[in-house]
Amino acid sequence: MASTAKDVRKRKCISHEQKVAIIEEVERKAKLQSKICKEQGIALGSLYTILKHKDKILSVYRQGLFSQDRKKMRRSDTDDVDRALYTWFKGARVKHVPLAGPIIVVKVKDFAERLHWKYRMVGPL
Repeated sequence: MASTAKDVRKRKCISHEQKVAIIEEVERKAKLQSKICKEQGIALGSLYTILKHKDKILSVYRQGLFSQDRKKMRRSDTDDVDRALYTWFKGARVKHVPLAGPIIVVKVKDFAERLHWKYRMVGPL
């Protein structure tokens, strides 16, 4: 049987803030989960996935690791390089050092080498 346009539900990206609101609503037990799904426009399976990852979602949300409207919780593979570069960047800005792309690229290569990461250029600069 062919599905109609009505049957096919579009994918919906949900922000962390919305996920936290959904979790809180489910925990209050004021409404049925199916009713919450209809109001939010998500599938019941999506709700179950949100509830399965509830601890991780709430932890990240409370720690403020990501902006509230961010939809995915992916972190960089080179988190230590990113932190080192950001610390250097803030220090350079305080000293009013003019920073341009090539200078930053050199610093990234330097930090990657010091922290034993293989540097690879992604995108134009």
